[in-house]
Amino acid sequence: MKSRIHFLMAALLLLIAGKAGAQKAYASMREKAYAHTNHVFFKPGESLYYKIYIVNASDNTPSNVSQVAIAELLGPSGALVKKRNVPLVYGRGDSGFQLDPNWPGGVYKLRIYTQWMRNESDSLFFEKSITVQKTISPRVLMKLDFPAKGLGPGDEVVADLEVRNLAGLPIRYQQGSYQVTFAGNVYRSGIFETDEAGKCQFKLRLPDTLATRDGLLNISFNYNGYTENIARNLPLASGQLDMQLMPEGGTLVAGLPNNIAFRAIGVDGQPVDVKGYLRDSKGKQVATFEAYKFGMGRFILTPEAGMTYEAVITSPKNIQQRVGLMPVATQGVVLNVLNDRRPSLKILSTMEQEVLITGTTHDKLIFRDQVRLRKGQLLIPIADTVFPPGIARFTLTGLDNRPLAERVCFLGGNRLLRTRITTDKAVYAPREKVKLSVRTTDQQGRPLPADLSLSVVDDKLWTMADDRQDHLISLVAHEQRAAGKSI
Repeated sequence: MKSRIHFLMAALLLLIAGKAGAQKAYASMREKAYAHTNHVFFKPGESLYYKIYIVNASDNTPSNVSQVAIAELLGPSGALVKKRNVPLVYGRGDSGFQLDPNWPGGVYKLRIYTQWMRNESDSLFFEKSITVQKTISPRVLMKLDFPAKGLGPGDEVVADLEVRNLAGLPIRYQQGSYQVTFAGNVYRSGIFETDEAGKCQFKLRLPDTLATRDGLLNISFNYNGYTENIARNLPLASGQLDMQLMPEGGTLVAGLPNNIAFRAIGVDGQPVDVKGYLRDSKGKQVATFEAYKFGMGRFILTPEAGMTYEAVITSPKNIQQRVGLMPVATQGVVLNVLNDRRPSLKILSTMEQEVLITGTTHDKLIFRDQVRLRKGQLLIPIADTVFPPGIARFTLTGLDNRPLAERVCFLGGNRLLRTRITTDKAVYAPREKVKLSVRTTDQQGRPLPADLSLSVVDDKLWTMADDRQDHLISLVAHEQRAAGKSI
């Protein structure tokens, strides 16, 4: 009986060891996908071409795990309309889909994955939005953008317009008209004129009360006997938003100054450029904040023991929210990353203690150091050349493995591949052959081999696409390591 028990225990240990080994092997073979397309804006009946890149999730090098990638095209309703197996050679493959002339217009999804990636959630599959629409190419190239996002009643709207002809030259000193509407009702209209650079900036004050978020700016421009229009929704904020207050390193310690990052997003998922102030539990204003861009920003706070803090939003005016900050600890550490010319870790501590500092990338240990903290500040230089370009995670723990602080940052941005494209001529006649020269180098200008894909697009359609989806670097270096979208 004892021998049978010993046998079962040994089999169980082997099973556990085998499962742990399999999990470790699987983690080392995880894959990520990306596809470069010839465009994101198509007419029915055109061809969609794409090149697929499959990389190892651990180090972003080309993957040899999968020999085939699956490419799917989903219609506006989410139904599968086309599917293809694409052979891979060292993580690369290319193919395409012919778009049916009778397909309805709308936003289609190109989805790329491998059989190996199906072991995980399909949220890790690569997806790219493709617009299919019957269009007439414009005769004037217009670009309209709003620098500030998430505006409310009484705020000033700023819109930047740029107008060019089909040769890419600015259309100077030409008049056009604009119209601002809310829920279809005209709020303001007028005439404008472009400047020397073919640009014009619009400024208008929103009404003190807004009963709708359906605001539209429409631009009409006459050129050489043709009238072209461009319209954009006004970046209006909803009455509620999701605002996060995030102390750097994840800690807030009495007496220790720290950076407080914030991010504000509306119920529609769009960024809101908020303004406001921070007040303590006595009602005293201790800091102000204003979003730099895309609803994000930061401010510095030295918290006091026994105090609580909340953010009060003053702009947009229709936001009636208070956002609390995490409780203040009486003892602890603050971890900051100084990423100037040479990155370093700045550690502030209220007491003496032994700590362990680790730095990882793609779950691989790259940096490890045990130091003794004293009350005050300690700077630790980081040799970022040992980290691959991308997201790095620094963790500060006690010798009892208790986490004290953690910081995620991007390292090696200056070590990305440099690509330069030159043409043999500046101006070409229709149907004339174009010769391109492509040069890839490192940050010192030394030649590097590279596997590339190139897309030549019609600038007239590109201005209509307004594509702001992830590119290869943001996806593999940022997106699947950090939560949220890269912007």
